[in-house]
Amino acid sequence: MSDKEFRDFIKEIVRETVKEIIRSYKLLDQRLTKEWYCMAECARLKGVSQGYLIDHPEKQPGGGKHFRKICGWKRVHISVVAPWLTQDDDELDRENGKR
Repeated sequence: MSDKEFRDFIKEIVRETVKEIIRSYKLLDQRLTKEWYCMAECARLKGVSQGYLIDHPEKQPGGGKHFRKICGWKRVHISVVAPWLTQDDDELDRENGKR
């Protein structure tokens, strides 16, 4: 494989990776249609039970620290929910000081 072929190969891989990332964010944008989310909605979006999130506050969006009371309900803003949906348990543990 020549240098030019190798560079073209790498460029194509990068291009496809970027397309996939953009595609995943578009899917995420389609799922997040509101500004504020309650715990039940967060659990549904993440694919876990609401009870699990209640029992493990470190797994909640923003580590359970960014909730606001709106009309008597605890809600979290989309700016906290969006990145939280892409994080796995290990990332959440690191972010919230758990081992």
